[in-house]
Amino acid sequence: MDVTNTSPWGWTTVEDAAPFPTLAKLEISGDYPFDDDSLFRGNRGMLQKLSIPFHAIAKNALGGLNALNHRGAMRMNPIYTVLANHEGQIPSTDLVQEQLHWVLESSAVLKLSSETAYRQVTSGPVFTALCTAPSTAIVQHLVLLQQICTLTDIISIVSRLPSLVSLTCLIHGPTTQAELNPESEHPRILRKRDYPLSSNFRALYVYSVINTEVSNVSIIAMQLAVICPCFACVDLPSGLRKELRDNFIWSLENGPFSPYGDDLCRLI
Repeated sequence: MDVTNTSPWGWTTVEDAAPFPTLAKLEISGDYPFDDDSLFRGNRGMLQKLSIPFHAIAKNALGGLNALNHRGAMRMNPIYTVLANHEGQIPSTDLVQEQLHWVLESSAVLKLSSETAYRQVTSGPVFTALCTAPSTAIVQHLVLLQQICTLTDIISIVSRLPSLVSLTCLIHGPTTQAELNPESEHPRILRKRDYPLSSNFRALYVYSVINTEVSNVSIIAMQLAVICPCFACVDLPSGLRKELRDNFIWSLENGPFSPYGDDLCRLI
């Protein structure tokens, strides 16, 4: 089809067509409807949010997005990206690793819905790919729904996302300070080994404490404060915030975190 001199938008070829130049928000719940990047042409300055299921990526239906990324269009306008699963469909590790690079290079806010069973401490291909992805400075806010993270997981994520400001997830870790592994989890070891992990990472949001305890969250928060000089906020459901603050205050004068009072004071 030759559209030369016939399009009121000035297209010279079908490949140049930009059918949605003012597209600001796109939510796809099923399969990606095209086999190219038609939806994304010409809206680099407008697109703010993209929500698309991982199974569409797994079916390799988003080749056009890779081409778009190579042209650099999306990188000029970081967006809010939501990637989720569709009716239990789990993408393969190879396909996730291939496509996650585009997502990380395009998204200022990235929201991932875990492919693991709800609240299990196991990692499927999406989370595994995230923890082993090349470093990228684009992502500032990461939301991991239904994914439980250990301190090791968080350190891995923050180290790969140096611009990351906040992380939302579930937490798994020691219940008491006496349970800290003296060779890998003690604040003295963390300070020597990992400080400064990031000067941008500031906040941890834990949206549920079902199957965990406030003490788990408080210990991981204090560990992060020891290795991240700007980490100053950990948030729980409102009814648990006083208990969390009491744990921090107690730790100022008791236990292995007491030498790091200046770091803990940022959390109070």
